[in-house]
Amino acid sequence: MTIHVRSLLIAALLAATNATHAQGTATRATVDSLAGFFAGKWSCEGKFSSGAPIAADVVFAPALDGKWLSYSHVDRLPGRFKMNSYWGLDAATKGLVSAGADNGGGLRIFRAPGWTDGTVTFERAALGDSLTRHERFIYKKESESTFRMTYEVSARGAWFMGDFVVCSRMP
Repeated sequence: MTIHVRSLLIAALLAATNATHAQGTATRATVDSLAGFFAGKWSCEGKFSSGAPIAADVVFAPALDGKWLSYSHVDRLPGRFKMNSYWGLDAATKGLVSAGADNGGGLRIFRAPGWTDGTVTFERAALGDSLTRHERFIYKKESESTFRMTYEVSARGAWFMGDFVVCSRMP
């Protein structure tokens, strides 16, 4: 990731952490626990809500002296989506925060109260004054070597799956 993109992500995280949000239960140990499970390379396969297949390569790695967990998601062809993000602790709210930039030019902030029972749910937070789309990513540990990531969007108060992948740890 280039220094310019890192700077944008860090600026977005700083702006997001200054906003008022519900209190979470996350601690430094929470981020360390996430890194302990997710760090490494993963091969992912799943489906869009339409039933069409999706596959991606995912890499998590501790970053910035272990204060953050970097996350890279790259769809395999014919998919084209790419995203780099950072996960970390928002000490002010005791919640988790994720800031991501994608190859469509998007910059999004997500928040989660914590990592509970092997699940973290990052829900989109407003960046600036308004939230244009309600969406969330749910990461659920299924075993020591697999996790499921589900992307959902909200319409008229109900959540709908956009896609999911099951990721297996690569050797």
